[in-house]
Amino acid sequence: MALAIPCLAWTYLIIAGLMEPCWVIGLKRSEGLKRLGWSAVTIGFVLASMYFLASAMAMGLPMGTAYAVWVGIGTVGSLGVGMMLFNEPHDLVRLFFMLLIVIGIAGAQATGKWVNPFRACARRTARAPSPPTRPGPSTPTPQG
Repeated sequence: MALAIPCLAWTYLIIAGLMEPCWVIGLKRSEGLKRLGWSAVTIGFVLASMYFLASAMAMGLPMGTAYAVWVGIGTVGSLGVGMMLFNEPHDLVRLFFMLLIVIGIAGAQATGKWVNPFRACARRTARAPSPPTRPGPSTPTPQG
């Protein structure tokens, strides 16, 4: 039986994951937390990321799923940012192992009892039932 998780929980989890590479960039730029501005950016993103992760779990996402997705987004995002901004290695073997991280998280998600996040966020267009009509005085119909 699949449990329904609110779309907002998945949205918060994705936001939390996307903040991970941001604080890692801040940490790199802070030079060991010695530069005050970049240190503040780092701490701000760490706190915001944790807030969104905690909020997603409070909305019903299980801890294991939430943490795996959060860390996966952060890991793959940080590796990608490192390659693009800091000229870190980006050969095919490294890209292959990044893909394995994504496949592992998707596999863990697919084999669990939790609904597909894309399906969970699909808009439902169910129409609300109309209220019952009360009998009242009838109006005569014109006869012609």
